[in-house]
Amino acid sequence: MVSLLHSSTMDAPDFDVDSYKNAHESNVEWRLRRHFLELHKDKYPLKRLICLASCFINHECYQCTYPGPVMIELKELMEEMSVSR
Repeated sequence: MVSLLHSSTMDAPDFDVDSYKNAHESNVEWRLRRHFLELHKDKYPLKRLICLASCFINHECYQCTYPGPVMIELKELMEEMSVSR
């Protein structure tokens, strides 16, 4: 069994990004979050990846802010996204 706290999402052979779509998400939100999940899935354990993806959408779509270290991490991840588009 893969530990969701210590291994990357890539270590989970059954990672299906589409299974993480929330029923309440708009198509725009899901497109952005899906891209985030796919781009960063090899960098984080699954629980952390899901959490950061939610923070990303909340910040990007609703201008939510988080404590400084989280915002710095999100900024770095978002910069990688703009390069990959």
